[in-house]
Amino acid sequence: MAIDASAAHGFRVTRRRCLGSLAATVVAMVYPCYGGPRWLQVTRHAAVINSTPLKAALKIQQSDFEGLRKHGEETYPYECCGVLLGHVHDDAREVRVIVHAINVRYDSPRTRYAISPAELISIRRQGREKGLDIIGFYHSHPDRPVQPSTTDLTEAYWFNCPYVITSVRKGKADITNAFVLVGSNEEDKHFAQEDIQVMTDSK
Repeated sequence: MAIDASAAHGFRVTRRRCLGSLAATVVAMVYPCYGGPRWLQVTRHAAVINSTPLKAALKIQQSDFEGLRKHGEETYPYECCGVLLGHVHDDAREVRVIVHAINVRYDSPRTRYAISPAELISIRRQGREKGLDIIGFYHSHPDRPVQPSTTDLTEAYWFNCPYVITSVRKGKADITNAFVLVGSNEEDKHFAQEDIQVMTDSK
């Protein structure tokens, strides 16, 4: 999760914010893209609440695209989940690495997902070591439509963060779409579909 505020656009971490709601902080780290205290939302180039939505496409290399789809097949009939590391440019979000995560939503793994705080911190650290940021998340919908569920919307709080969803039908990856949380506040937030551009591998 985005904890390092040093490169955020104009944002500063204050003592008051850091001593905010501990409960919200924990939730923010367990549920990907939960905004919680605003200091958790600041990551380099990431658009945050009340900012203008990026008119961008999600660019991902063929091997990574197939990798996240295969992850959904491997965890079927449970939801898979993972993190997208990369960069945000003026015209696109560019995925450079996908990181498989463990779904710790043990009570309902067929229809829910969550990533542990420890794993998110580890992934964040791995990304920073490579000069990459967390730019999005992905998960699967086993035998369900590719559209975001009501729970997906309820637990999404990081505006302009893309969520990539793959519908897995009878163990085989079907449709994969990307959705970005848009809106200016909690009351009018909603998902908007974002184009995915699958690129020839350059790794």
